[in-house]
Amino acid sequence: MKKDSEKMKNKKIKPYFWIVIPVVFVLLAIALLIHKPKKYAPLRIADQNQISAYLTHQLMPTIYNNSQLDEPFEVIITEEGLNDIIARWRQPMNFNNITFADPQAILTQNQIILMATANTSFASPILTIRIAPAINLFGQLNIHVDSVSLGAAGITGLAKSMGNK
Repeated sequence: MKKDSEKMKNKKIKPYFWIVIPVVFVLLAIALLIHKPKKYAPLRIADQNQISAYLTHQLMPTIYNNSQLDEPFEVIITEEGLNDIIARWRQPMNFNNITFADPQAILTQNQIILMATANTSFASPILTIRIAPAINLFGQLNIHVDSVSLGAAGITGLAKSMGNK
C-alpha cells in the first residue's frame, strides 16, 4: 500500500515539472533581455539640430591644421566629445522594424563599447557591441567585433551569421 502512494505522488509531480521548466526558461529569457548595463547613461541634448562644439571647435581644426603639414599625426578623441557628437545624430534610426535610440560610446584601453536602445513592438532591450580597433601594417583601421548582446543575452553568433549574409 505504501508503494502505491509513492507512485501516486511521483505521477502528480511530473505534469507540474513539465509546466514549470518552460515557465522558468521564459522568465530567464525575459530577465536577460530587459537587463540594463550599469554604464549605460546616454547623453541627453536639448537641441539635436545644433552641431557639436567639440566637433567644430576642437576635432575638425586639429585634423585640418595637422593635415596641412603633410606628415602623419595623431588625433585624440575624448569619450565625452564622442558622445556629444553621437547624441546629435538623427534619432531615432529605423532598421527592419527596430528603432535604435539613445546611442552611447564607452572608450576603454582596448575596446570601444557602443550601446543603444533597440525598440521593438514587444521590448526595448539595450544593444551592446564591443569592438576592438587596430591599425594594420598598411596604416588602415581594422575593426573586429568582439561581442554583441541584447540586454545580458549574448547574440554574437547570431549577429555574425546575419552579418555574413
